[in-house]
Amino acid sequence: AAREDVKEYVEKDEELAKTNDEIVKIKQEIESLPTREEMTDMVQKATSLEEEKEAQLKDFNALKEKFSATEESLKAKLEDNVKEYKVSLDEIAVKKKWMKK
Repeated sequence: AAREDVKEYVEKDEELAKTNDEIVKIKQEIESLPTREEMTDMVQKATSLEEEKEAQLKDFNALKEKFSATEESLKAKLEDNVKEYKVSLDEIAVKKKWMKK
């Protein structure tokens, strides 16, 4: 009977040690979690980064619109220049014909 008691004692001791190890792991996990203040700081930082991103996106879109307007303006000027160039070539051709006569 003493052997059974010792065997049971050893088993209970091992179970207790395993339970104690689990408790230690859980406590370590809890300690590694951020505090309420740290969580609040992280949320505030994320919020301000989100606001900064929105502002940058707004600026970028404004620049994109400005670029598009500039691009359209340059295309129009280029088309006008091409038309003027064609007119000049036509005038030169007419003058050459006139001079040949």
